[in-house]
Amino acid sequence: MWTYLMKMFQKNTKTCDQCGVVLKKNDPAICLHGIDDGLEYEIYVCEPCCERLANEYDEVEEANLAEQD
Repeated sequence: MWTYLMKMFQKNTKTCDQCGVVLKKNDPAICLHGIDDGLEYEIYVCEPCCERLANEYDEVEEANLAEQD
């Protein structure tokens, strides 16, 4: 199972793994850390992509709740 740790980061040379935009110092983003098959990884997600993913998640959850009723 993947373990995620969310944190803010301040690095110059990262890109968003969702849209590919270059993340500059002080750009708001989330760094997800995990381990898959014994290998550590980091996934960076910019603020607009975080908002889009959160909205998509909300839509799926609302659909699941509607199906249960």
